[in-house]
Amino acid sequence: MNNDFYDNLANYYEKIFPVNDEVVNFIIKHVPIGRVLEAGCAKGDLLLKMKNIGYSVFGVDLSQKFIELAKLPDLKNVYCKNLLEINELDILFDSIICFGNTVAHLSSQNELERFFKSSFHSLSEKGILSVQIINYDRILENNIKRLPDIENEDILFEREYNCLEYEKISFNTRLTIKSENKVLENSIILFPFRKANIENLLLKTGFTDFKFFGDFKGSEYDSKSYHLIVNAYKKYL
Repeated sequence: MNNDFYDNLANYYEKIFPVNDEVVNFIIKHVPIGRVLEAGCAKGDLLLKMKNIGYSVFGVDLSQKFIELAKLPDLKNVYCKNLLEINELDILFDSIICFGNTVAHLSSQNELERFFKSSFHSLSEKGILSVQIINYDRILENNIKRLPDIENEDILFEREYNCLEYEKISFNTRLTIKSENKVLENSIILFPFRKANIENLLLKTGFTDFKFFGDFKGSEYDSKSYHLIVNAYKKYL
């Protein structure tokens, strides 16, 4: 995972990706109150929302800059750590969430399997792993080159995909900060995990029950869905 990519966006992250009420409502519906870890927590904005609802929150992120910008002391249990090292926290969680297309920054199916294994061993007996990524079946099958722009009064965020080969995508971004008349351009390689990849690796790592969604409203997943969200259960409730 490339730290520089997100370090460059850190100061503007909440302007680009503010916490969405649909995400919070999805969590309330599917993630029981308890001890929850957000893998790839960025600056902790979602964790703060969850903390205020009543969750006991923890977070990990590989970007030291994000950790430094996290809203301490409101968030005390936030660690600079790789997704593959969650089990090294030696804490059992009732739930682990990983949103924001975070796992696409892993470099291979082997790394995704390691993340699932690390999560499985860090979950309590009836724990839930909830993961969201872009629906790469849709991206690859339709040869989609550009995601919708994100624009508000503060920023314009442009996002393009370039398929280097079947298993790698170059994700190129251009961020315009309007008040500063400043432009930041970044590029990073993503691994476009497909639904079949995710399902097979979840089974391989011990998750036997899971449900897929196409968005945070809880719509049923299909090949045209913009998102792929999966709730995987260590032991079905």
